[in-house]
Amino acid sequence: MRCFVAIPLPAFAKQQLVDLQEPIRGLRWQKPEQFHLTLKFLGDVSGDKIPAFQAAFSKIQLPAFSLSLQGLGYFPKGKKPRILWAGIEQNESLSRLRDEVEQICISQGFEAEKHPFKPHI
Repeated sequence: MRCFVAIPLPAFAKQQLVDLQEPIRGLRWQKPEQFHLTLKFLGDVSGDKIPAFQAAFSKIQLPAFSLSLQGLGYFPKGKKPRILWAGIEQNESLSRLRDEVEQICISQGFEAEKHPFKPHI
């Protein structure tokens, strides 16, 4: 099963992103239900490993925090854009959450992320 660890977005944030969408020839917008902020892409994961992840992630204790949109971008760079994303302003709380998720994933046998964390929806 293809898996990733993500933060779901509240309805008002999804609506703000939908309000920015305009018809562009050859572009298909994602449904708002699919909007999310990825903390860690895992790839293919055996279904029997999911309960251990859920148990480990449920132990993360951090105070609630807010996120702010900051800019737009796309990838892949230098090619016909396939994905348009909305950037998220970096903040200490988000970085701490991402670090805790990363450590759990490493403890579960996944490789450490090689790229810097660039939060986006």
